[in-house]
Amino acid sequence: MGARPVNQRRQRQQALASRLAKLIKSGITNRLRLAELCGKSVSTIQRSIPADRKRTGHYTTGRSIRLTSRERAVIEGGLLGDGMLIKNPRGAAFEFDNTEGDVVDWVAVELGRLVARDPNERYVQSRPVARYKAMSRFRTATWKDLDALWARWYQRSGQETVGRRPWCHSRKQIPDDFRLTPLSGRLWYLGDGSLVRKSTRETSQVISFATHGFPLAGLKDTLKPQLVQVLRCRSDEVAIRPDPRVNGYPLYGHAITIPARYVPRWLRFIGPCPEAVSSYRYKWDYREGERRRWLADELDILREYWGRIPHGVICAGLGVTLEQARYAAQRRCGVHRGYSNSGRPLRPRSDADQRFQRELRATKRRPAIANSKGGANCLGATPK
Repeated sequence: MGARPVNQRRQRQQALASRLAKLIKSGITNRLRLAELCGKSVSTIQRSIPADRKRTGHYTTGRSIRLTSRERAVIEGGLLGDGMLIKNPRGAAFEFDNTEGDVVDWVAVELGRLVARDPNERYVQSRPVARYKAMSRFRTATWKDLDALWARWYQRSGQETVGRRPWCHSRKQIPDDFRLTPLSGRLWYLGDGSLVRKSTRETSQVISFATHGFPLAGLKDTLKPQLVQVLRCRSDEVAIRPDPRVNGYPLYGHAITIPARYVPRWLRFIGPCPEAVSSYRYKWDYREGERRRWLADELDILREYWGRIPHGVICAGLGVTLEQARYAAQRRCGVHRGYSNSGRPLRPRSDADQRFQRELRATKRRPAIANSKGGANCLGATPK
């Protein structure tokens, strides 16, 4: 007697699976529509669809969506770090992993428009943010526009990579047309940047970026020149060194280091730490040493105008004390007789004050890459 109900239930399941297969083959793939035609619930339809025809919540329909500049900056900043683009026949999906859940939640809010929620238009993503073990993961829906980003950010793996990792068919690269913005730099710093404390006198704190997964050519030709432009420093001051922890890959495994004296400029360029991210707020805890580190453009202004305009104007513009400015003028710039005992310039010039203000404003407003908001102050003075 107990075998008959089991057989009837199995027959009903087979009939439902057969009907679903015919409807999906005819072009109807929406779960809500399939539930209406079969008179079943959406969960029953999902369980009854054959495995070879089932789509997961991560690989949704490949519909087009126009990315905003902010969304593109977040995705590109994630790709510089632990983010990745997952390609599939319908397009590509963006995924971001991190050990801290608040960073993943912040990325999920920034890219919330790329999550599929409406089952009437496309298959809903039930869990765009997932927690597993000690990691958190966010993944968008699949979009055709992200496929274009995948083509720019990925290249076919070379023989060296295939020989060591046969399953790795493509690797990330830095596109030639990539432009660093404050928002992309902020997420890059949150993901793969670190504020390293040094015990030496000259370099108290430096910033190091773990760029192990990118080829050396892209770091030198594309990323480093933009960092030099953002920091307004010499090219040899931004170092690209091989990381001893990564061995066996001559074209990969390099890290980028920003000197301590340019750390305040980088932090002002990317802006403050997001309020929702408290776990990585220590990366903005920069402490400038007791000894002031003069930057090249500050010394150029001091060398040009010391002794030509009143010292109070120079000190206010550079954000330094009179003792610091006088010491730098004598020891670093070679200006030994800049002022008389009365404090007036020995070499007065009628247009020097106005010219100093113009150059100071021009240096402050010197455009950073792609976006001037949140840019670094050229003078490098730490706000008190």
